[in-house]
Amino acid sequence: MQHLLLLALFSSLWLAPNGISETPIDTWNNVPIYEGGDGTAHYSDSGYRYGLKWQCVEFVKRYYADHLDHEMPNTWGHAISFFDKSLEDGEWNKARGLVQYTNGSATSPAIDDLLILDWAQPYGHVAIVGEVTETQILVIQQNAGPTRIYLDLDRSDGKYTISDQVVGWLRKE
Repeated sequence: MQHLLLLALFSSLWLAPNGISETPIDTWNNVPIYEGGDGTAHYSDSGYRYGLKWQCVEFVKRYYADHLDHEMPNTWGHAISFFDKSLEDGEWNKARGLVQYTNGSATSPAIDDLLILDWAQPYGHVAIVGEVTETQILVIQQNAGPTRIYLDLDRSDGKYTISDQVVGWLRKE
């Protein structure tokens, strides 16, 4: 009985009336990271569509809008659709208003890049690059387990490769 009472007490502190957590589980550059979500659309105060609460797309679009002052021209799409496979490495991704790099690029990923992965098919996954070292990148993410994970970064023959699940990265330039 005590366990149920404690669970009810703590749930009431962390969950909104609809049962969705409105308490961040982490932050990155003062942008909150959440978990859960109910599939309702989330908008900025100005009406820019971030995405569905609290999906990975919602976080990266909110991060880019709030931290980097960048609103993507195309506000729709699943994570995998952020990467335009018809573009060459280093070309302008018009739908996202960002430069696109392919995994295996001669251009290294950089802090604040948007990382696109083809896991969680068919929707994919998208995250933020938080740190880059000679051998690893720190990935900041929402709705995919731990909010911070490291992926190996390999540089050989002048090309940067992260993981076979990484499709590429997008950059505000």
